[in-house]
Amino acid sequence: MHRRGYLGAVVAAGSTALAGCGALSGLTNSLPQDGPDGATVDFFQALNEGDIDEANEYIPDAAGSVADSMGERTLREIEETDYTIEGTEVVEENDDEATVDLTYSVEGTDETRVEQFELVRNDDEWVITGSQDG
Repeated sequence: MHRRGYLGAVVAAGSTALAGCGALSGLTNSLPQDGPDGATVDFFQALNEGDIDEANEYIPDAAGSVADSMGERTLREIEETDYTIEGTEVVEENDDEATVDLTYSVEGTDETRVEQFELVRNDDEWVITGSQDG
């Protein structure tokens, strides 16, 4: 799949789920620091902080740029709204693939959302290859 189309598929659901989700609050040391769930948390943090270069580190080289696929307006919305990562769950994992559910809440609402991420191991690093609302 072409890099731009690939990333569009990866981030389309994420941008829908994250539209209105921005300033990361409530992130604690209890969240994973490594593995596929750690990569998922790091990706969200990078988007939240507006660090596109860092977010791009969590998608395959063939996928494209987060900024190209999501657009500046969506990225700005993500950065400007508070959300809290409630936790992660590795739903499935083997040597080369994993599925991670990331649960988060949007500040100012009673809403809790689950986003499911598909990841693959790429040169000993976990990268996000797809996402969907859980």
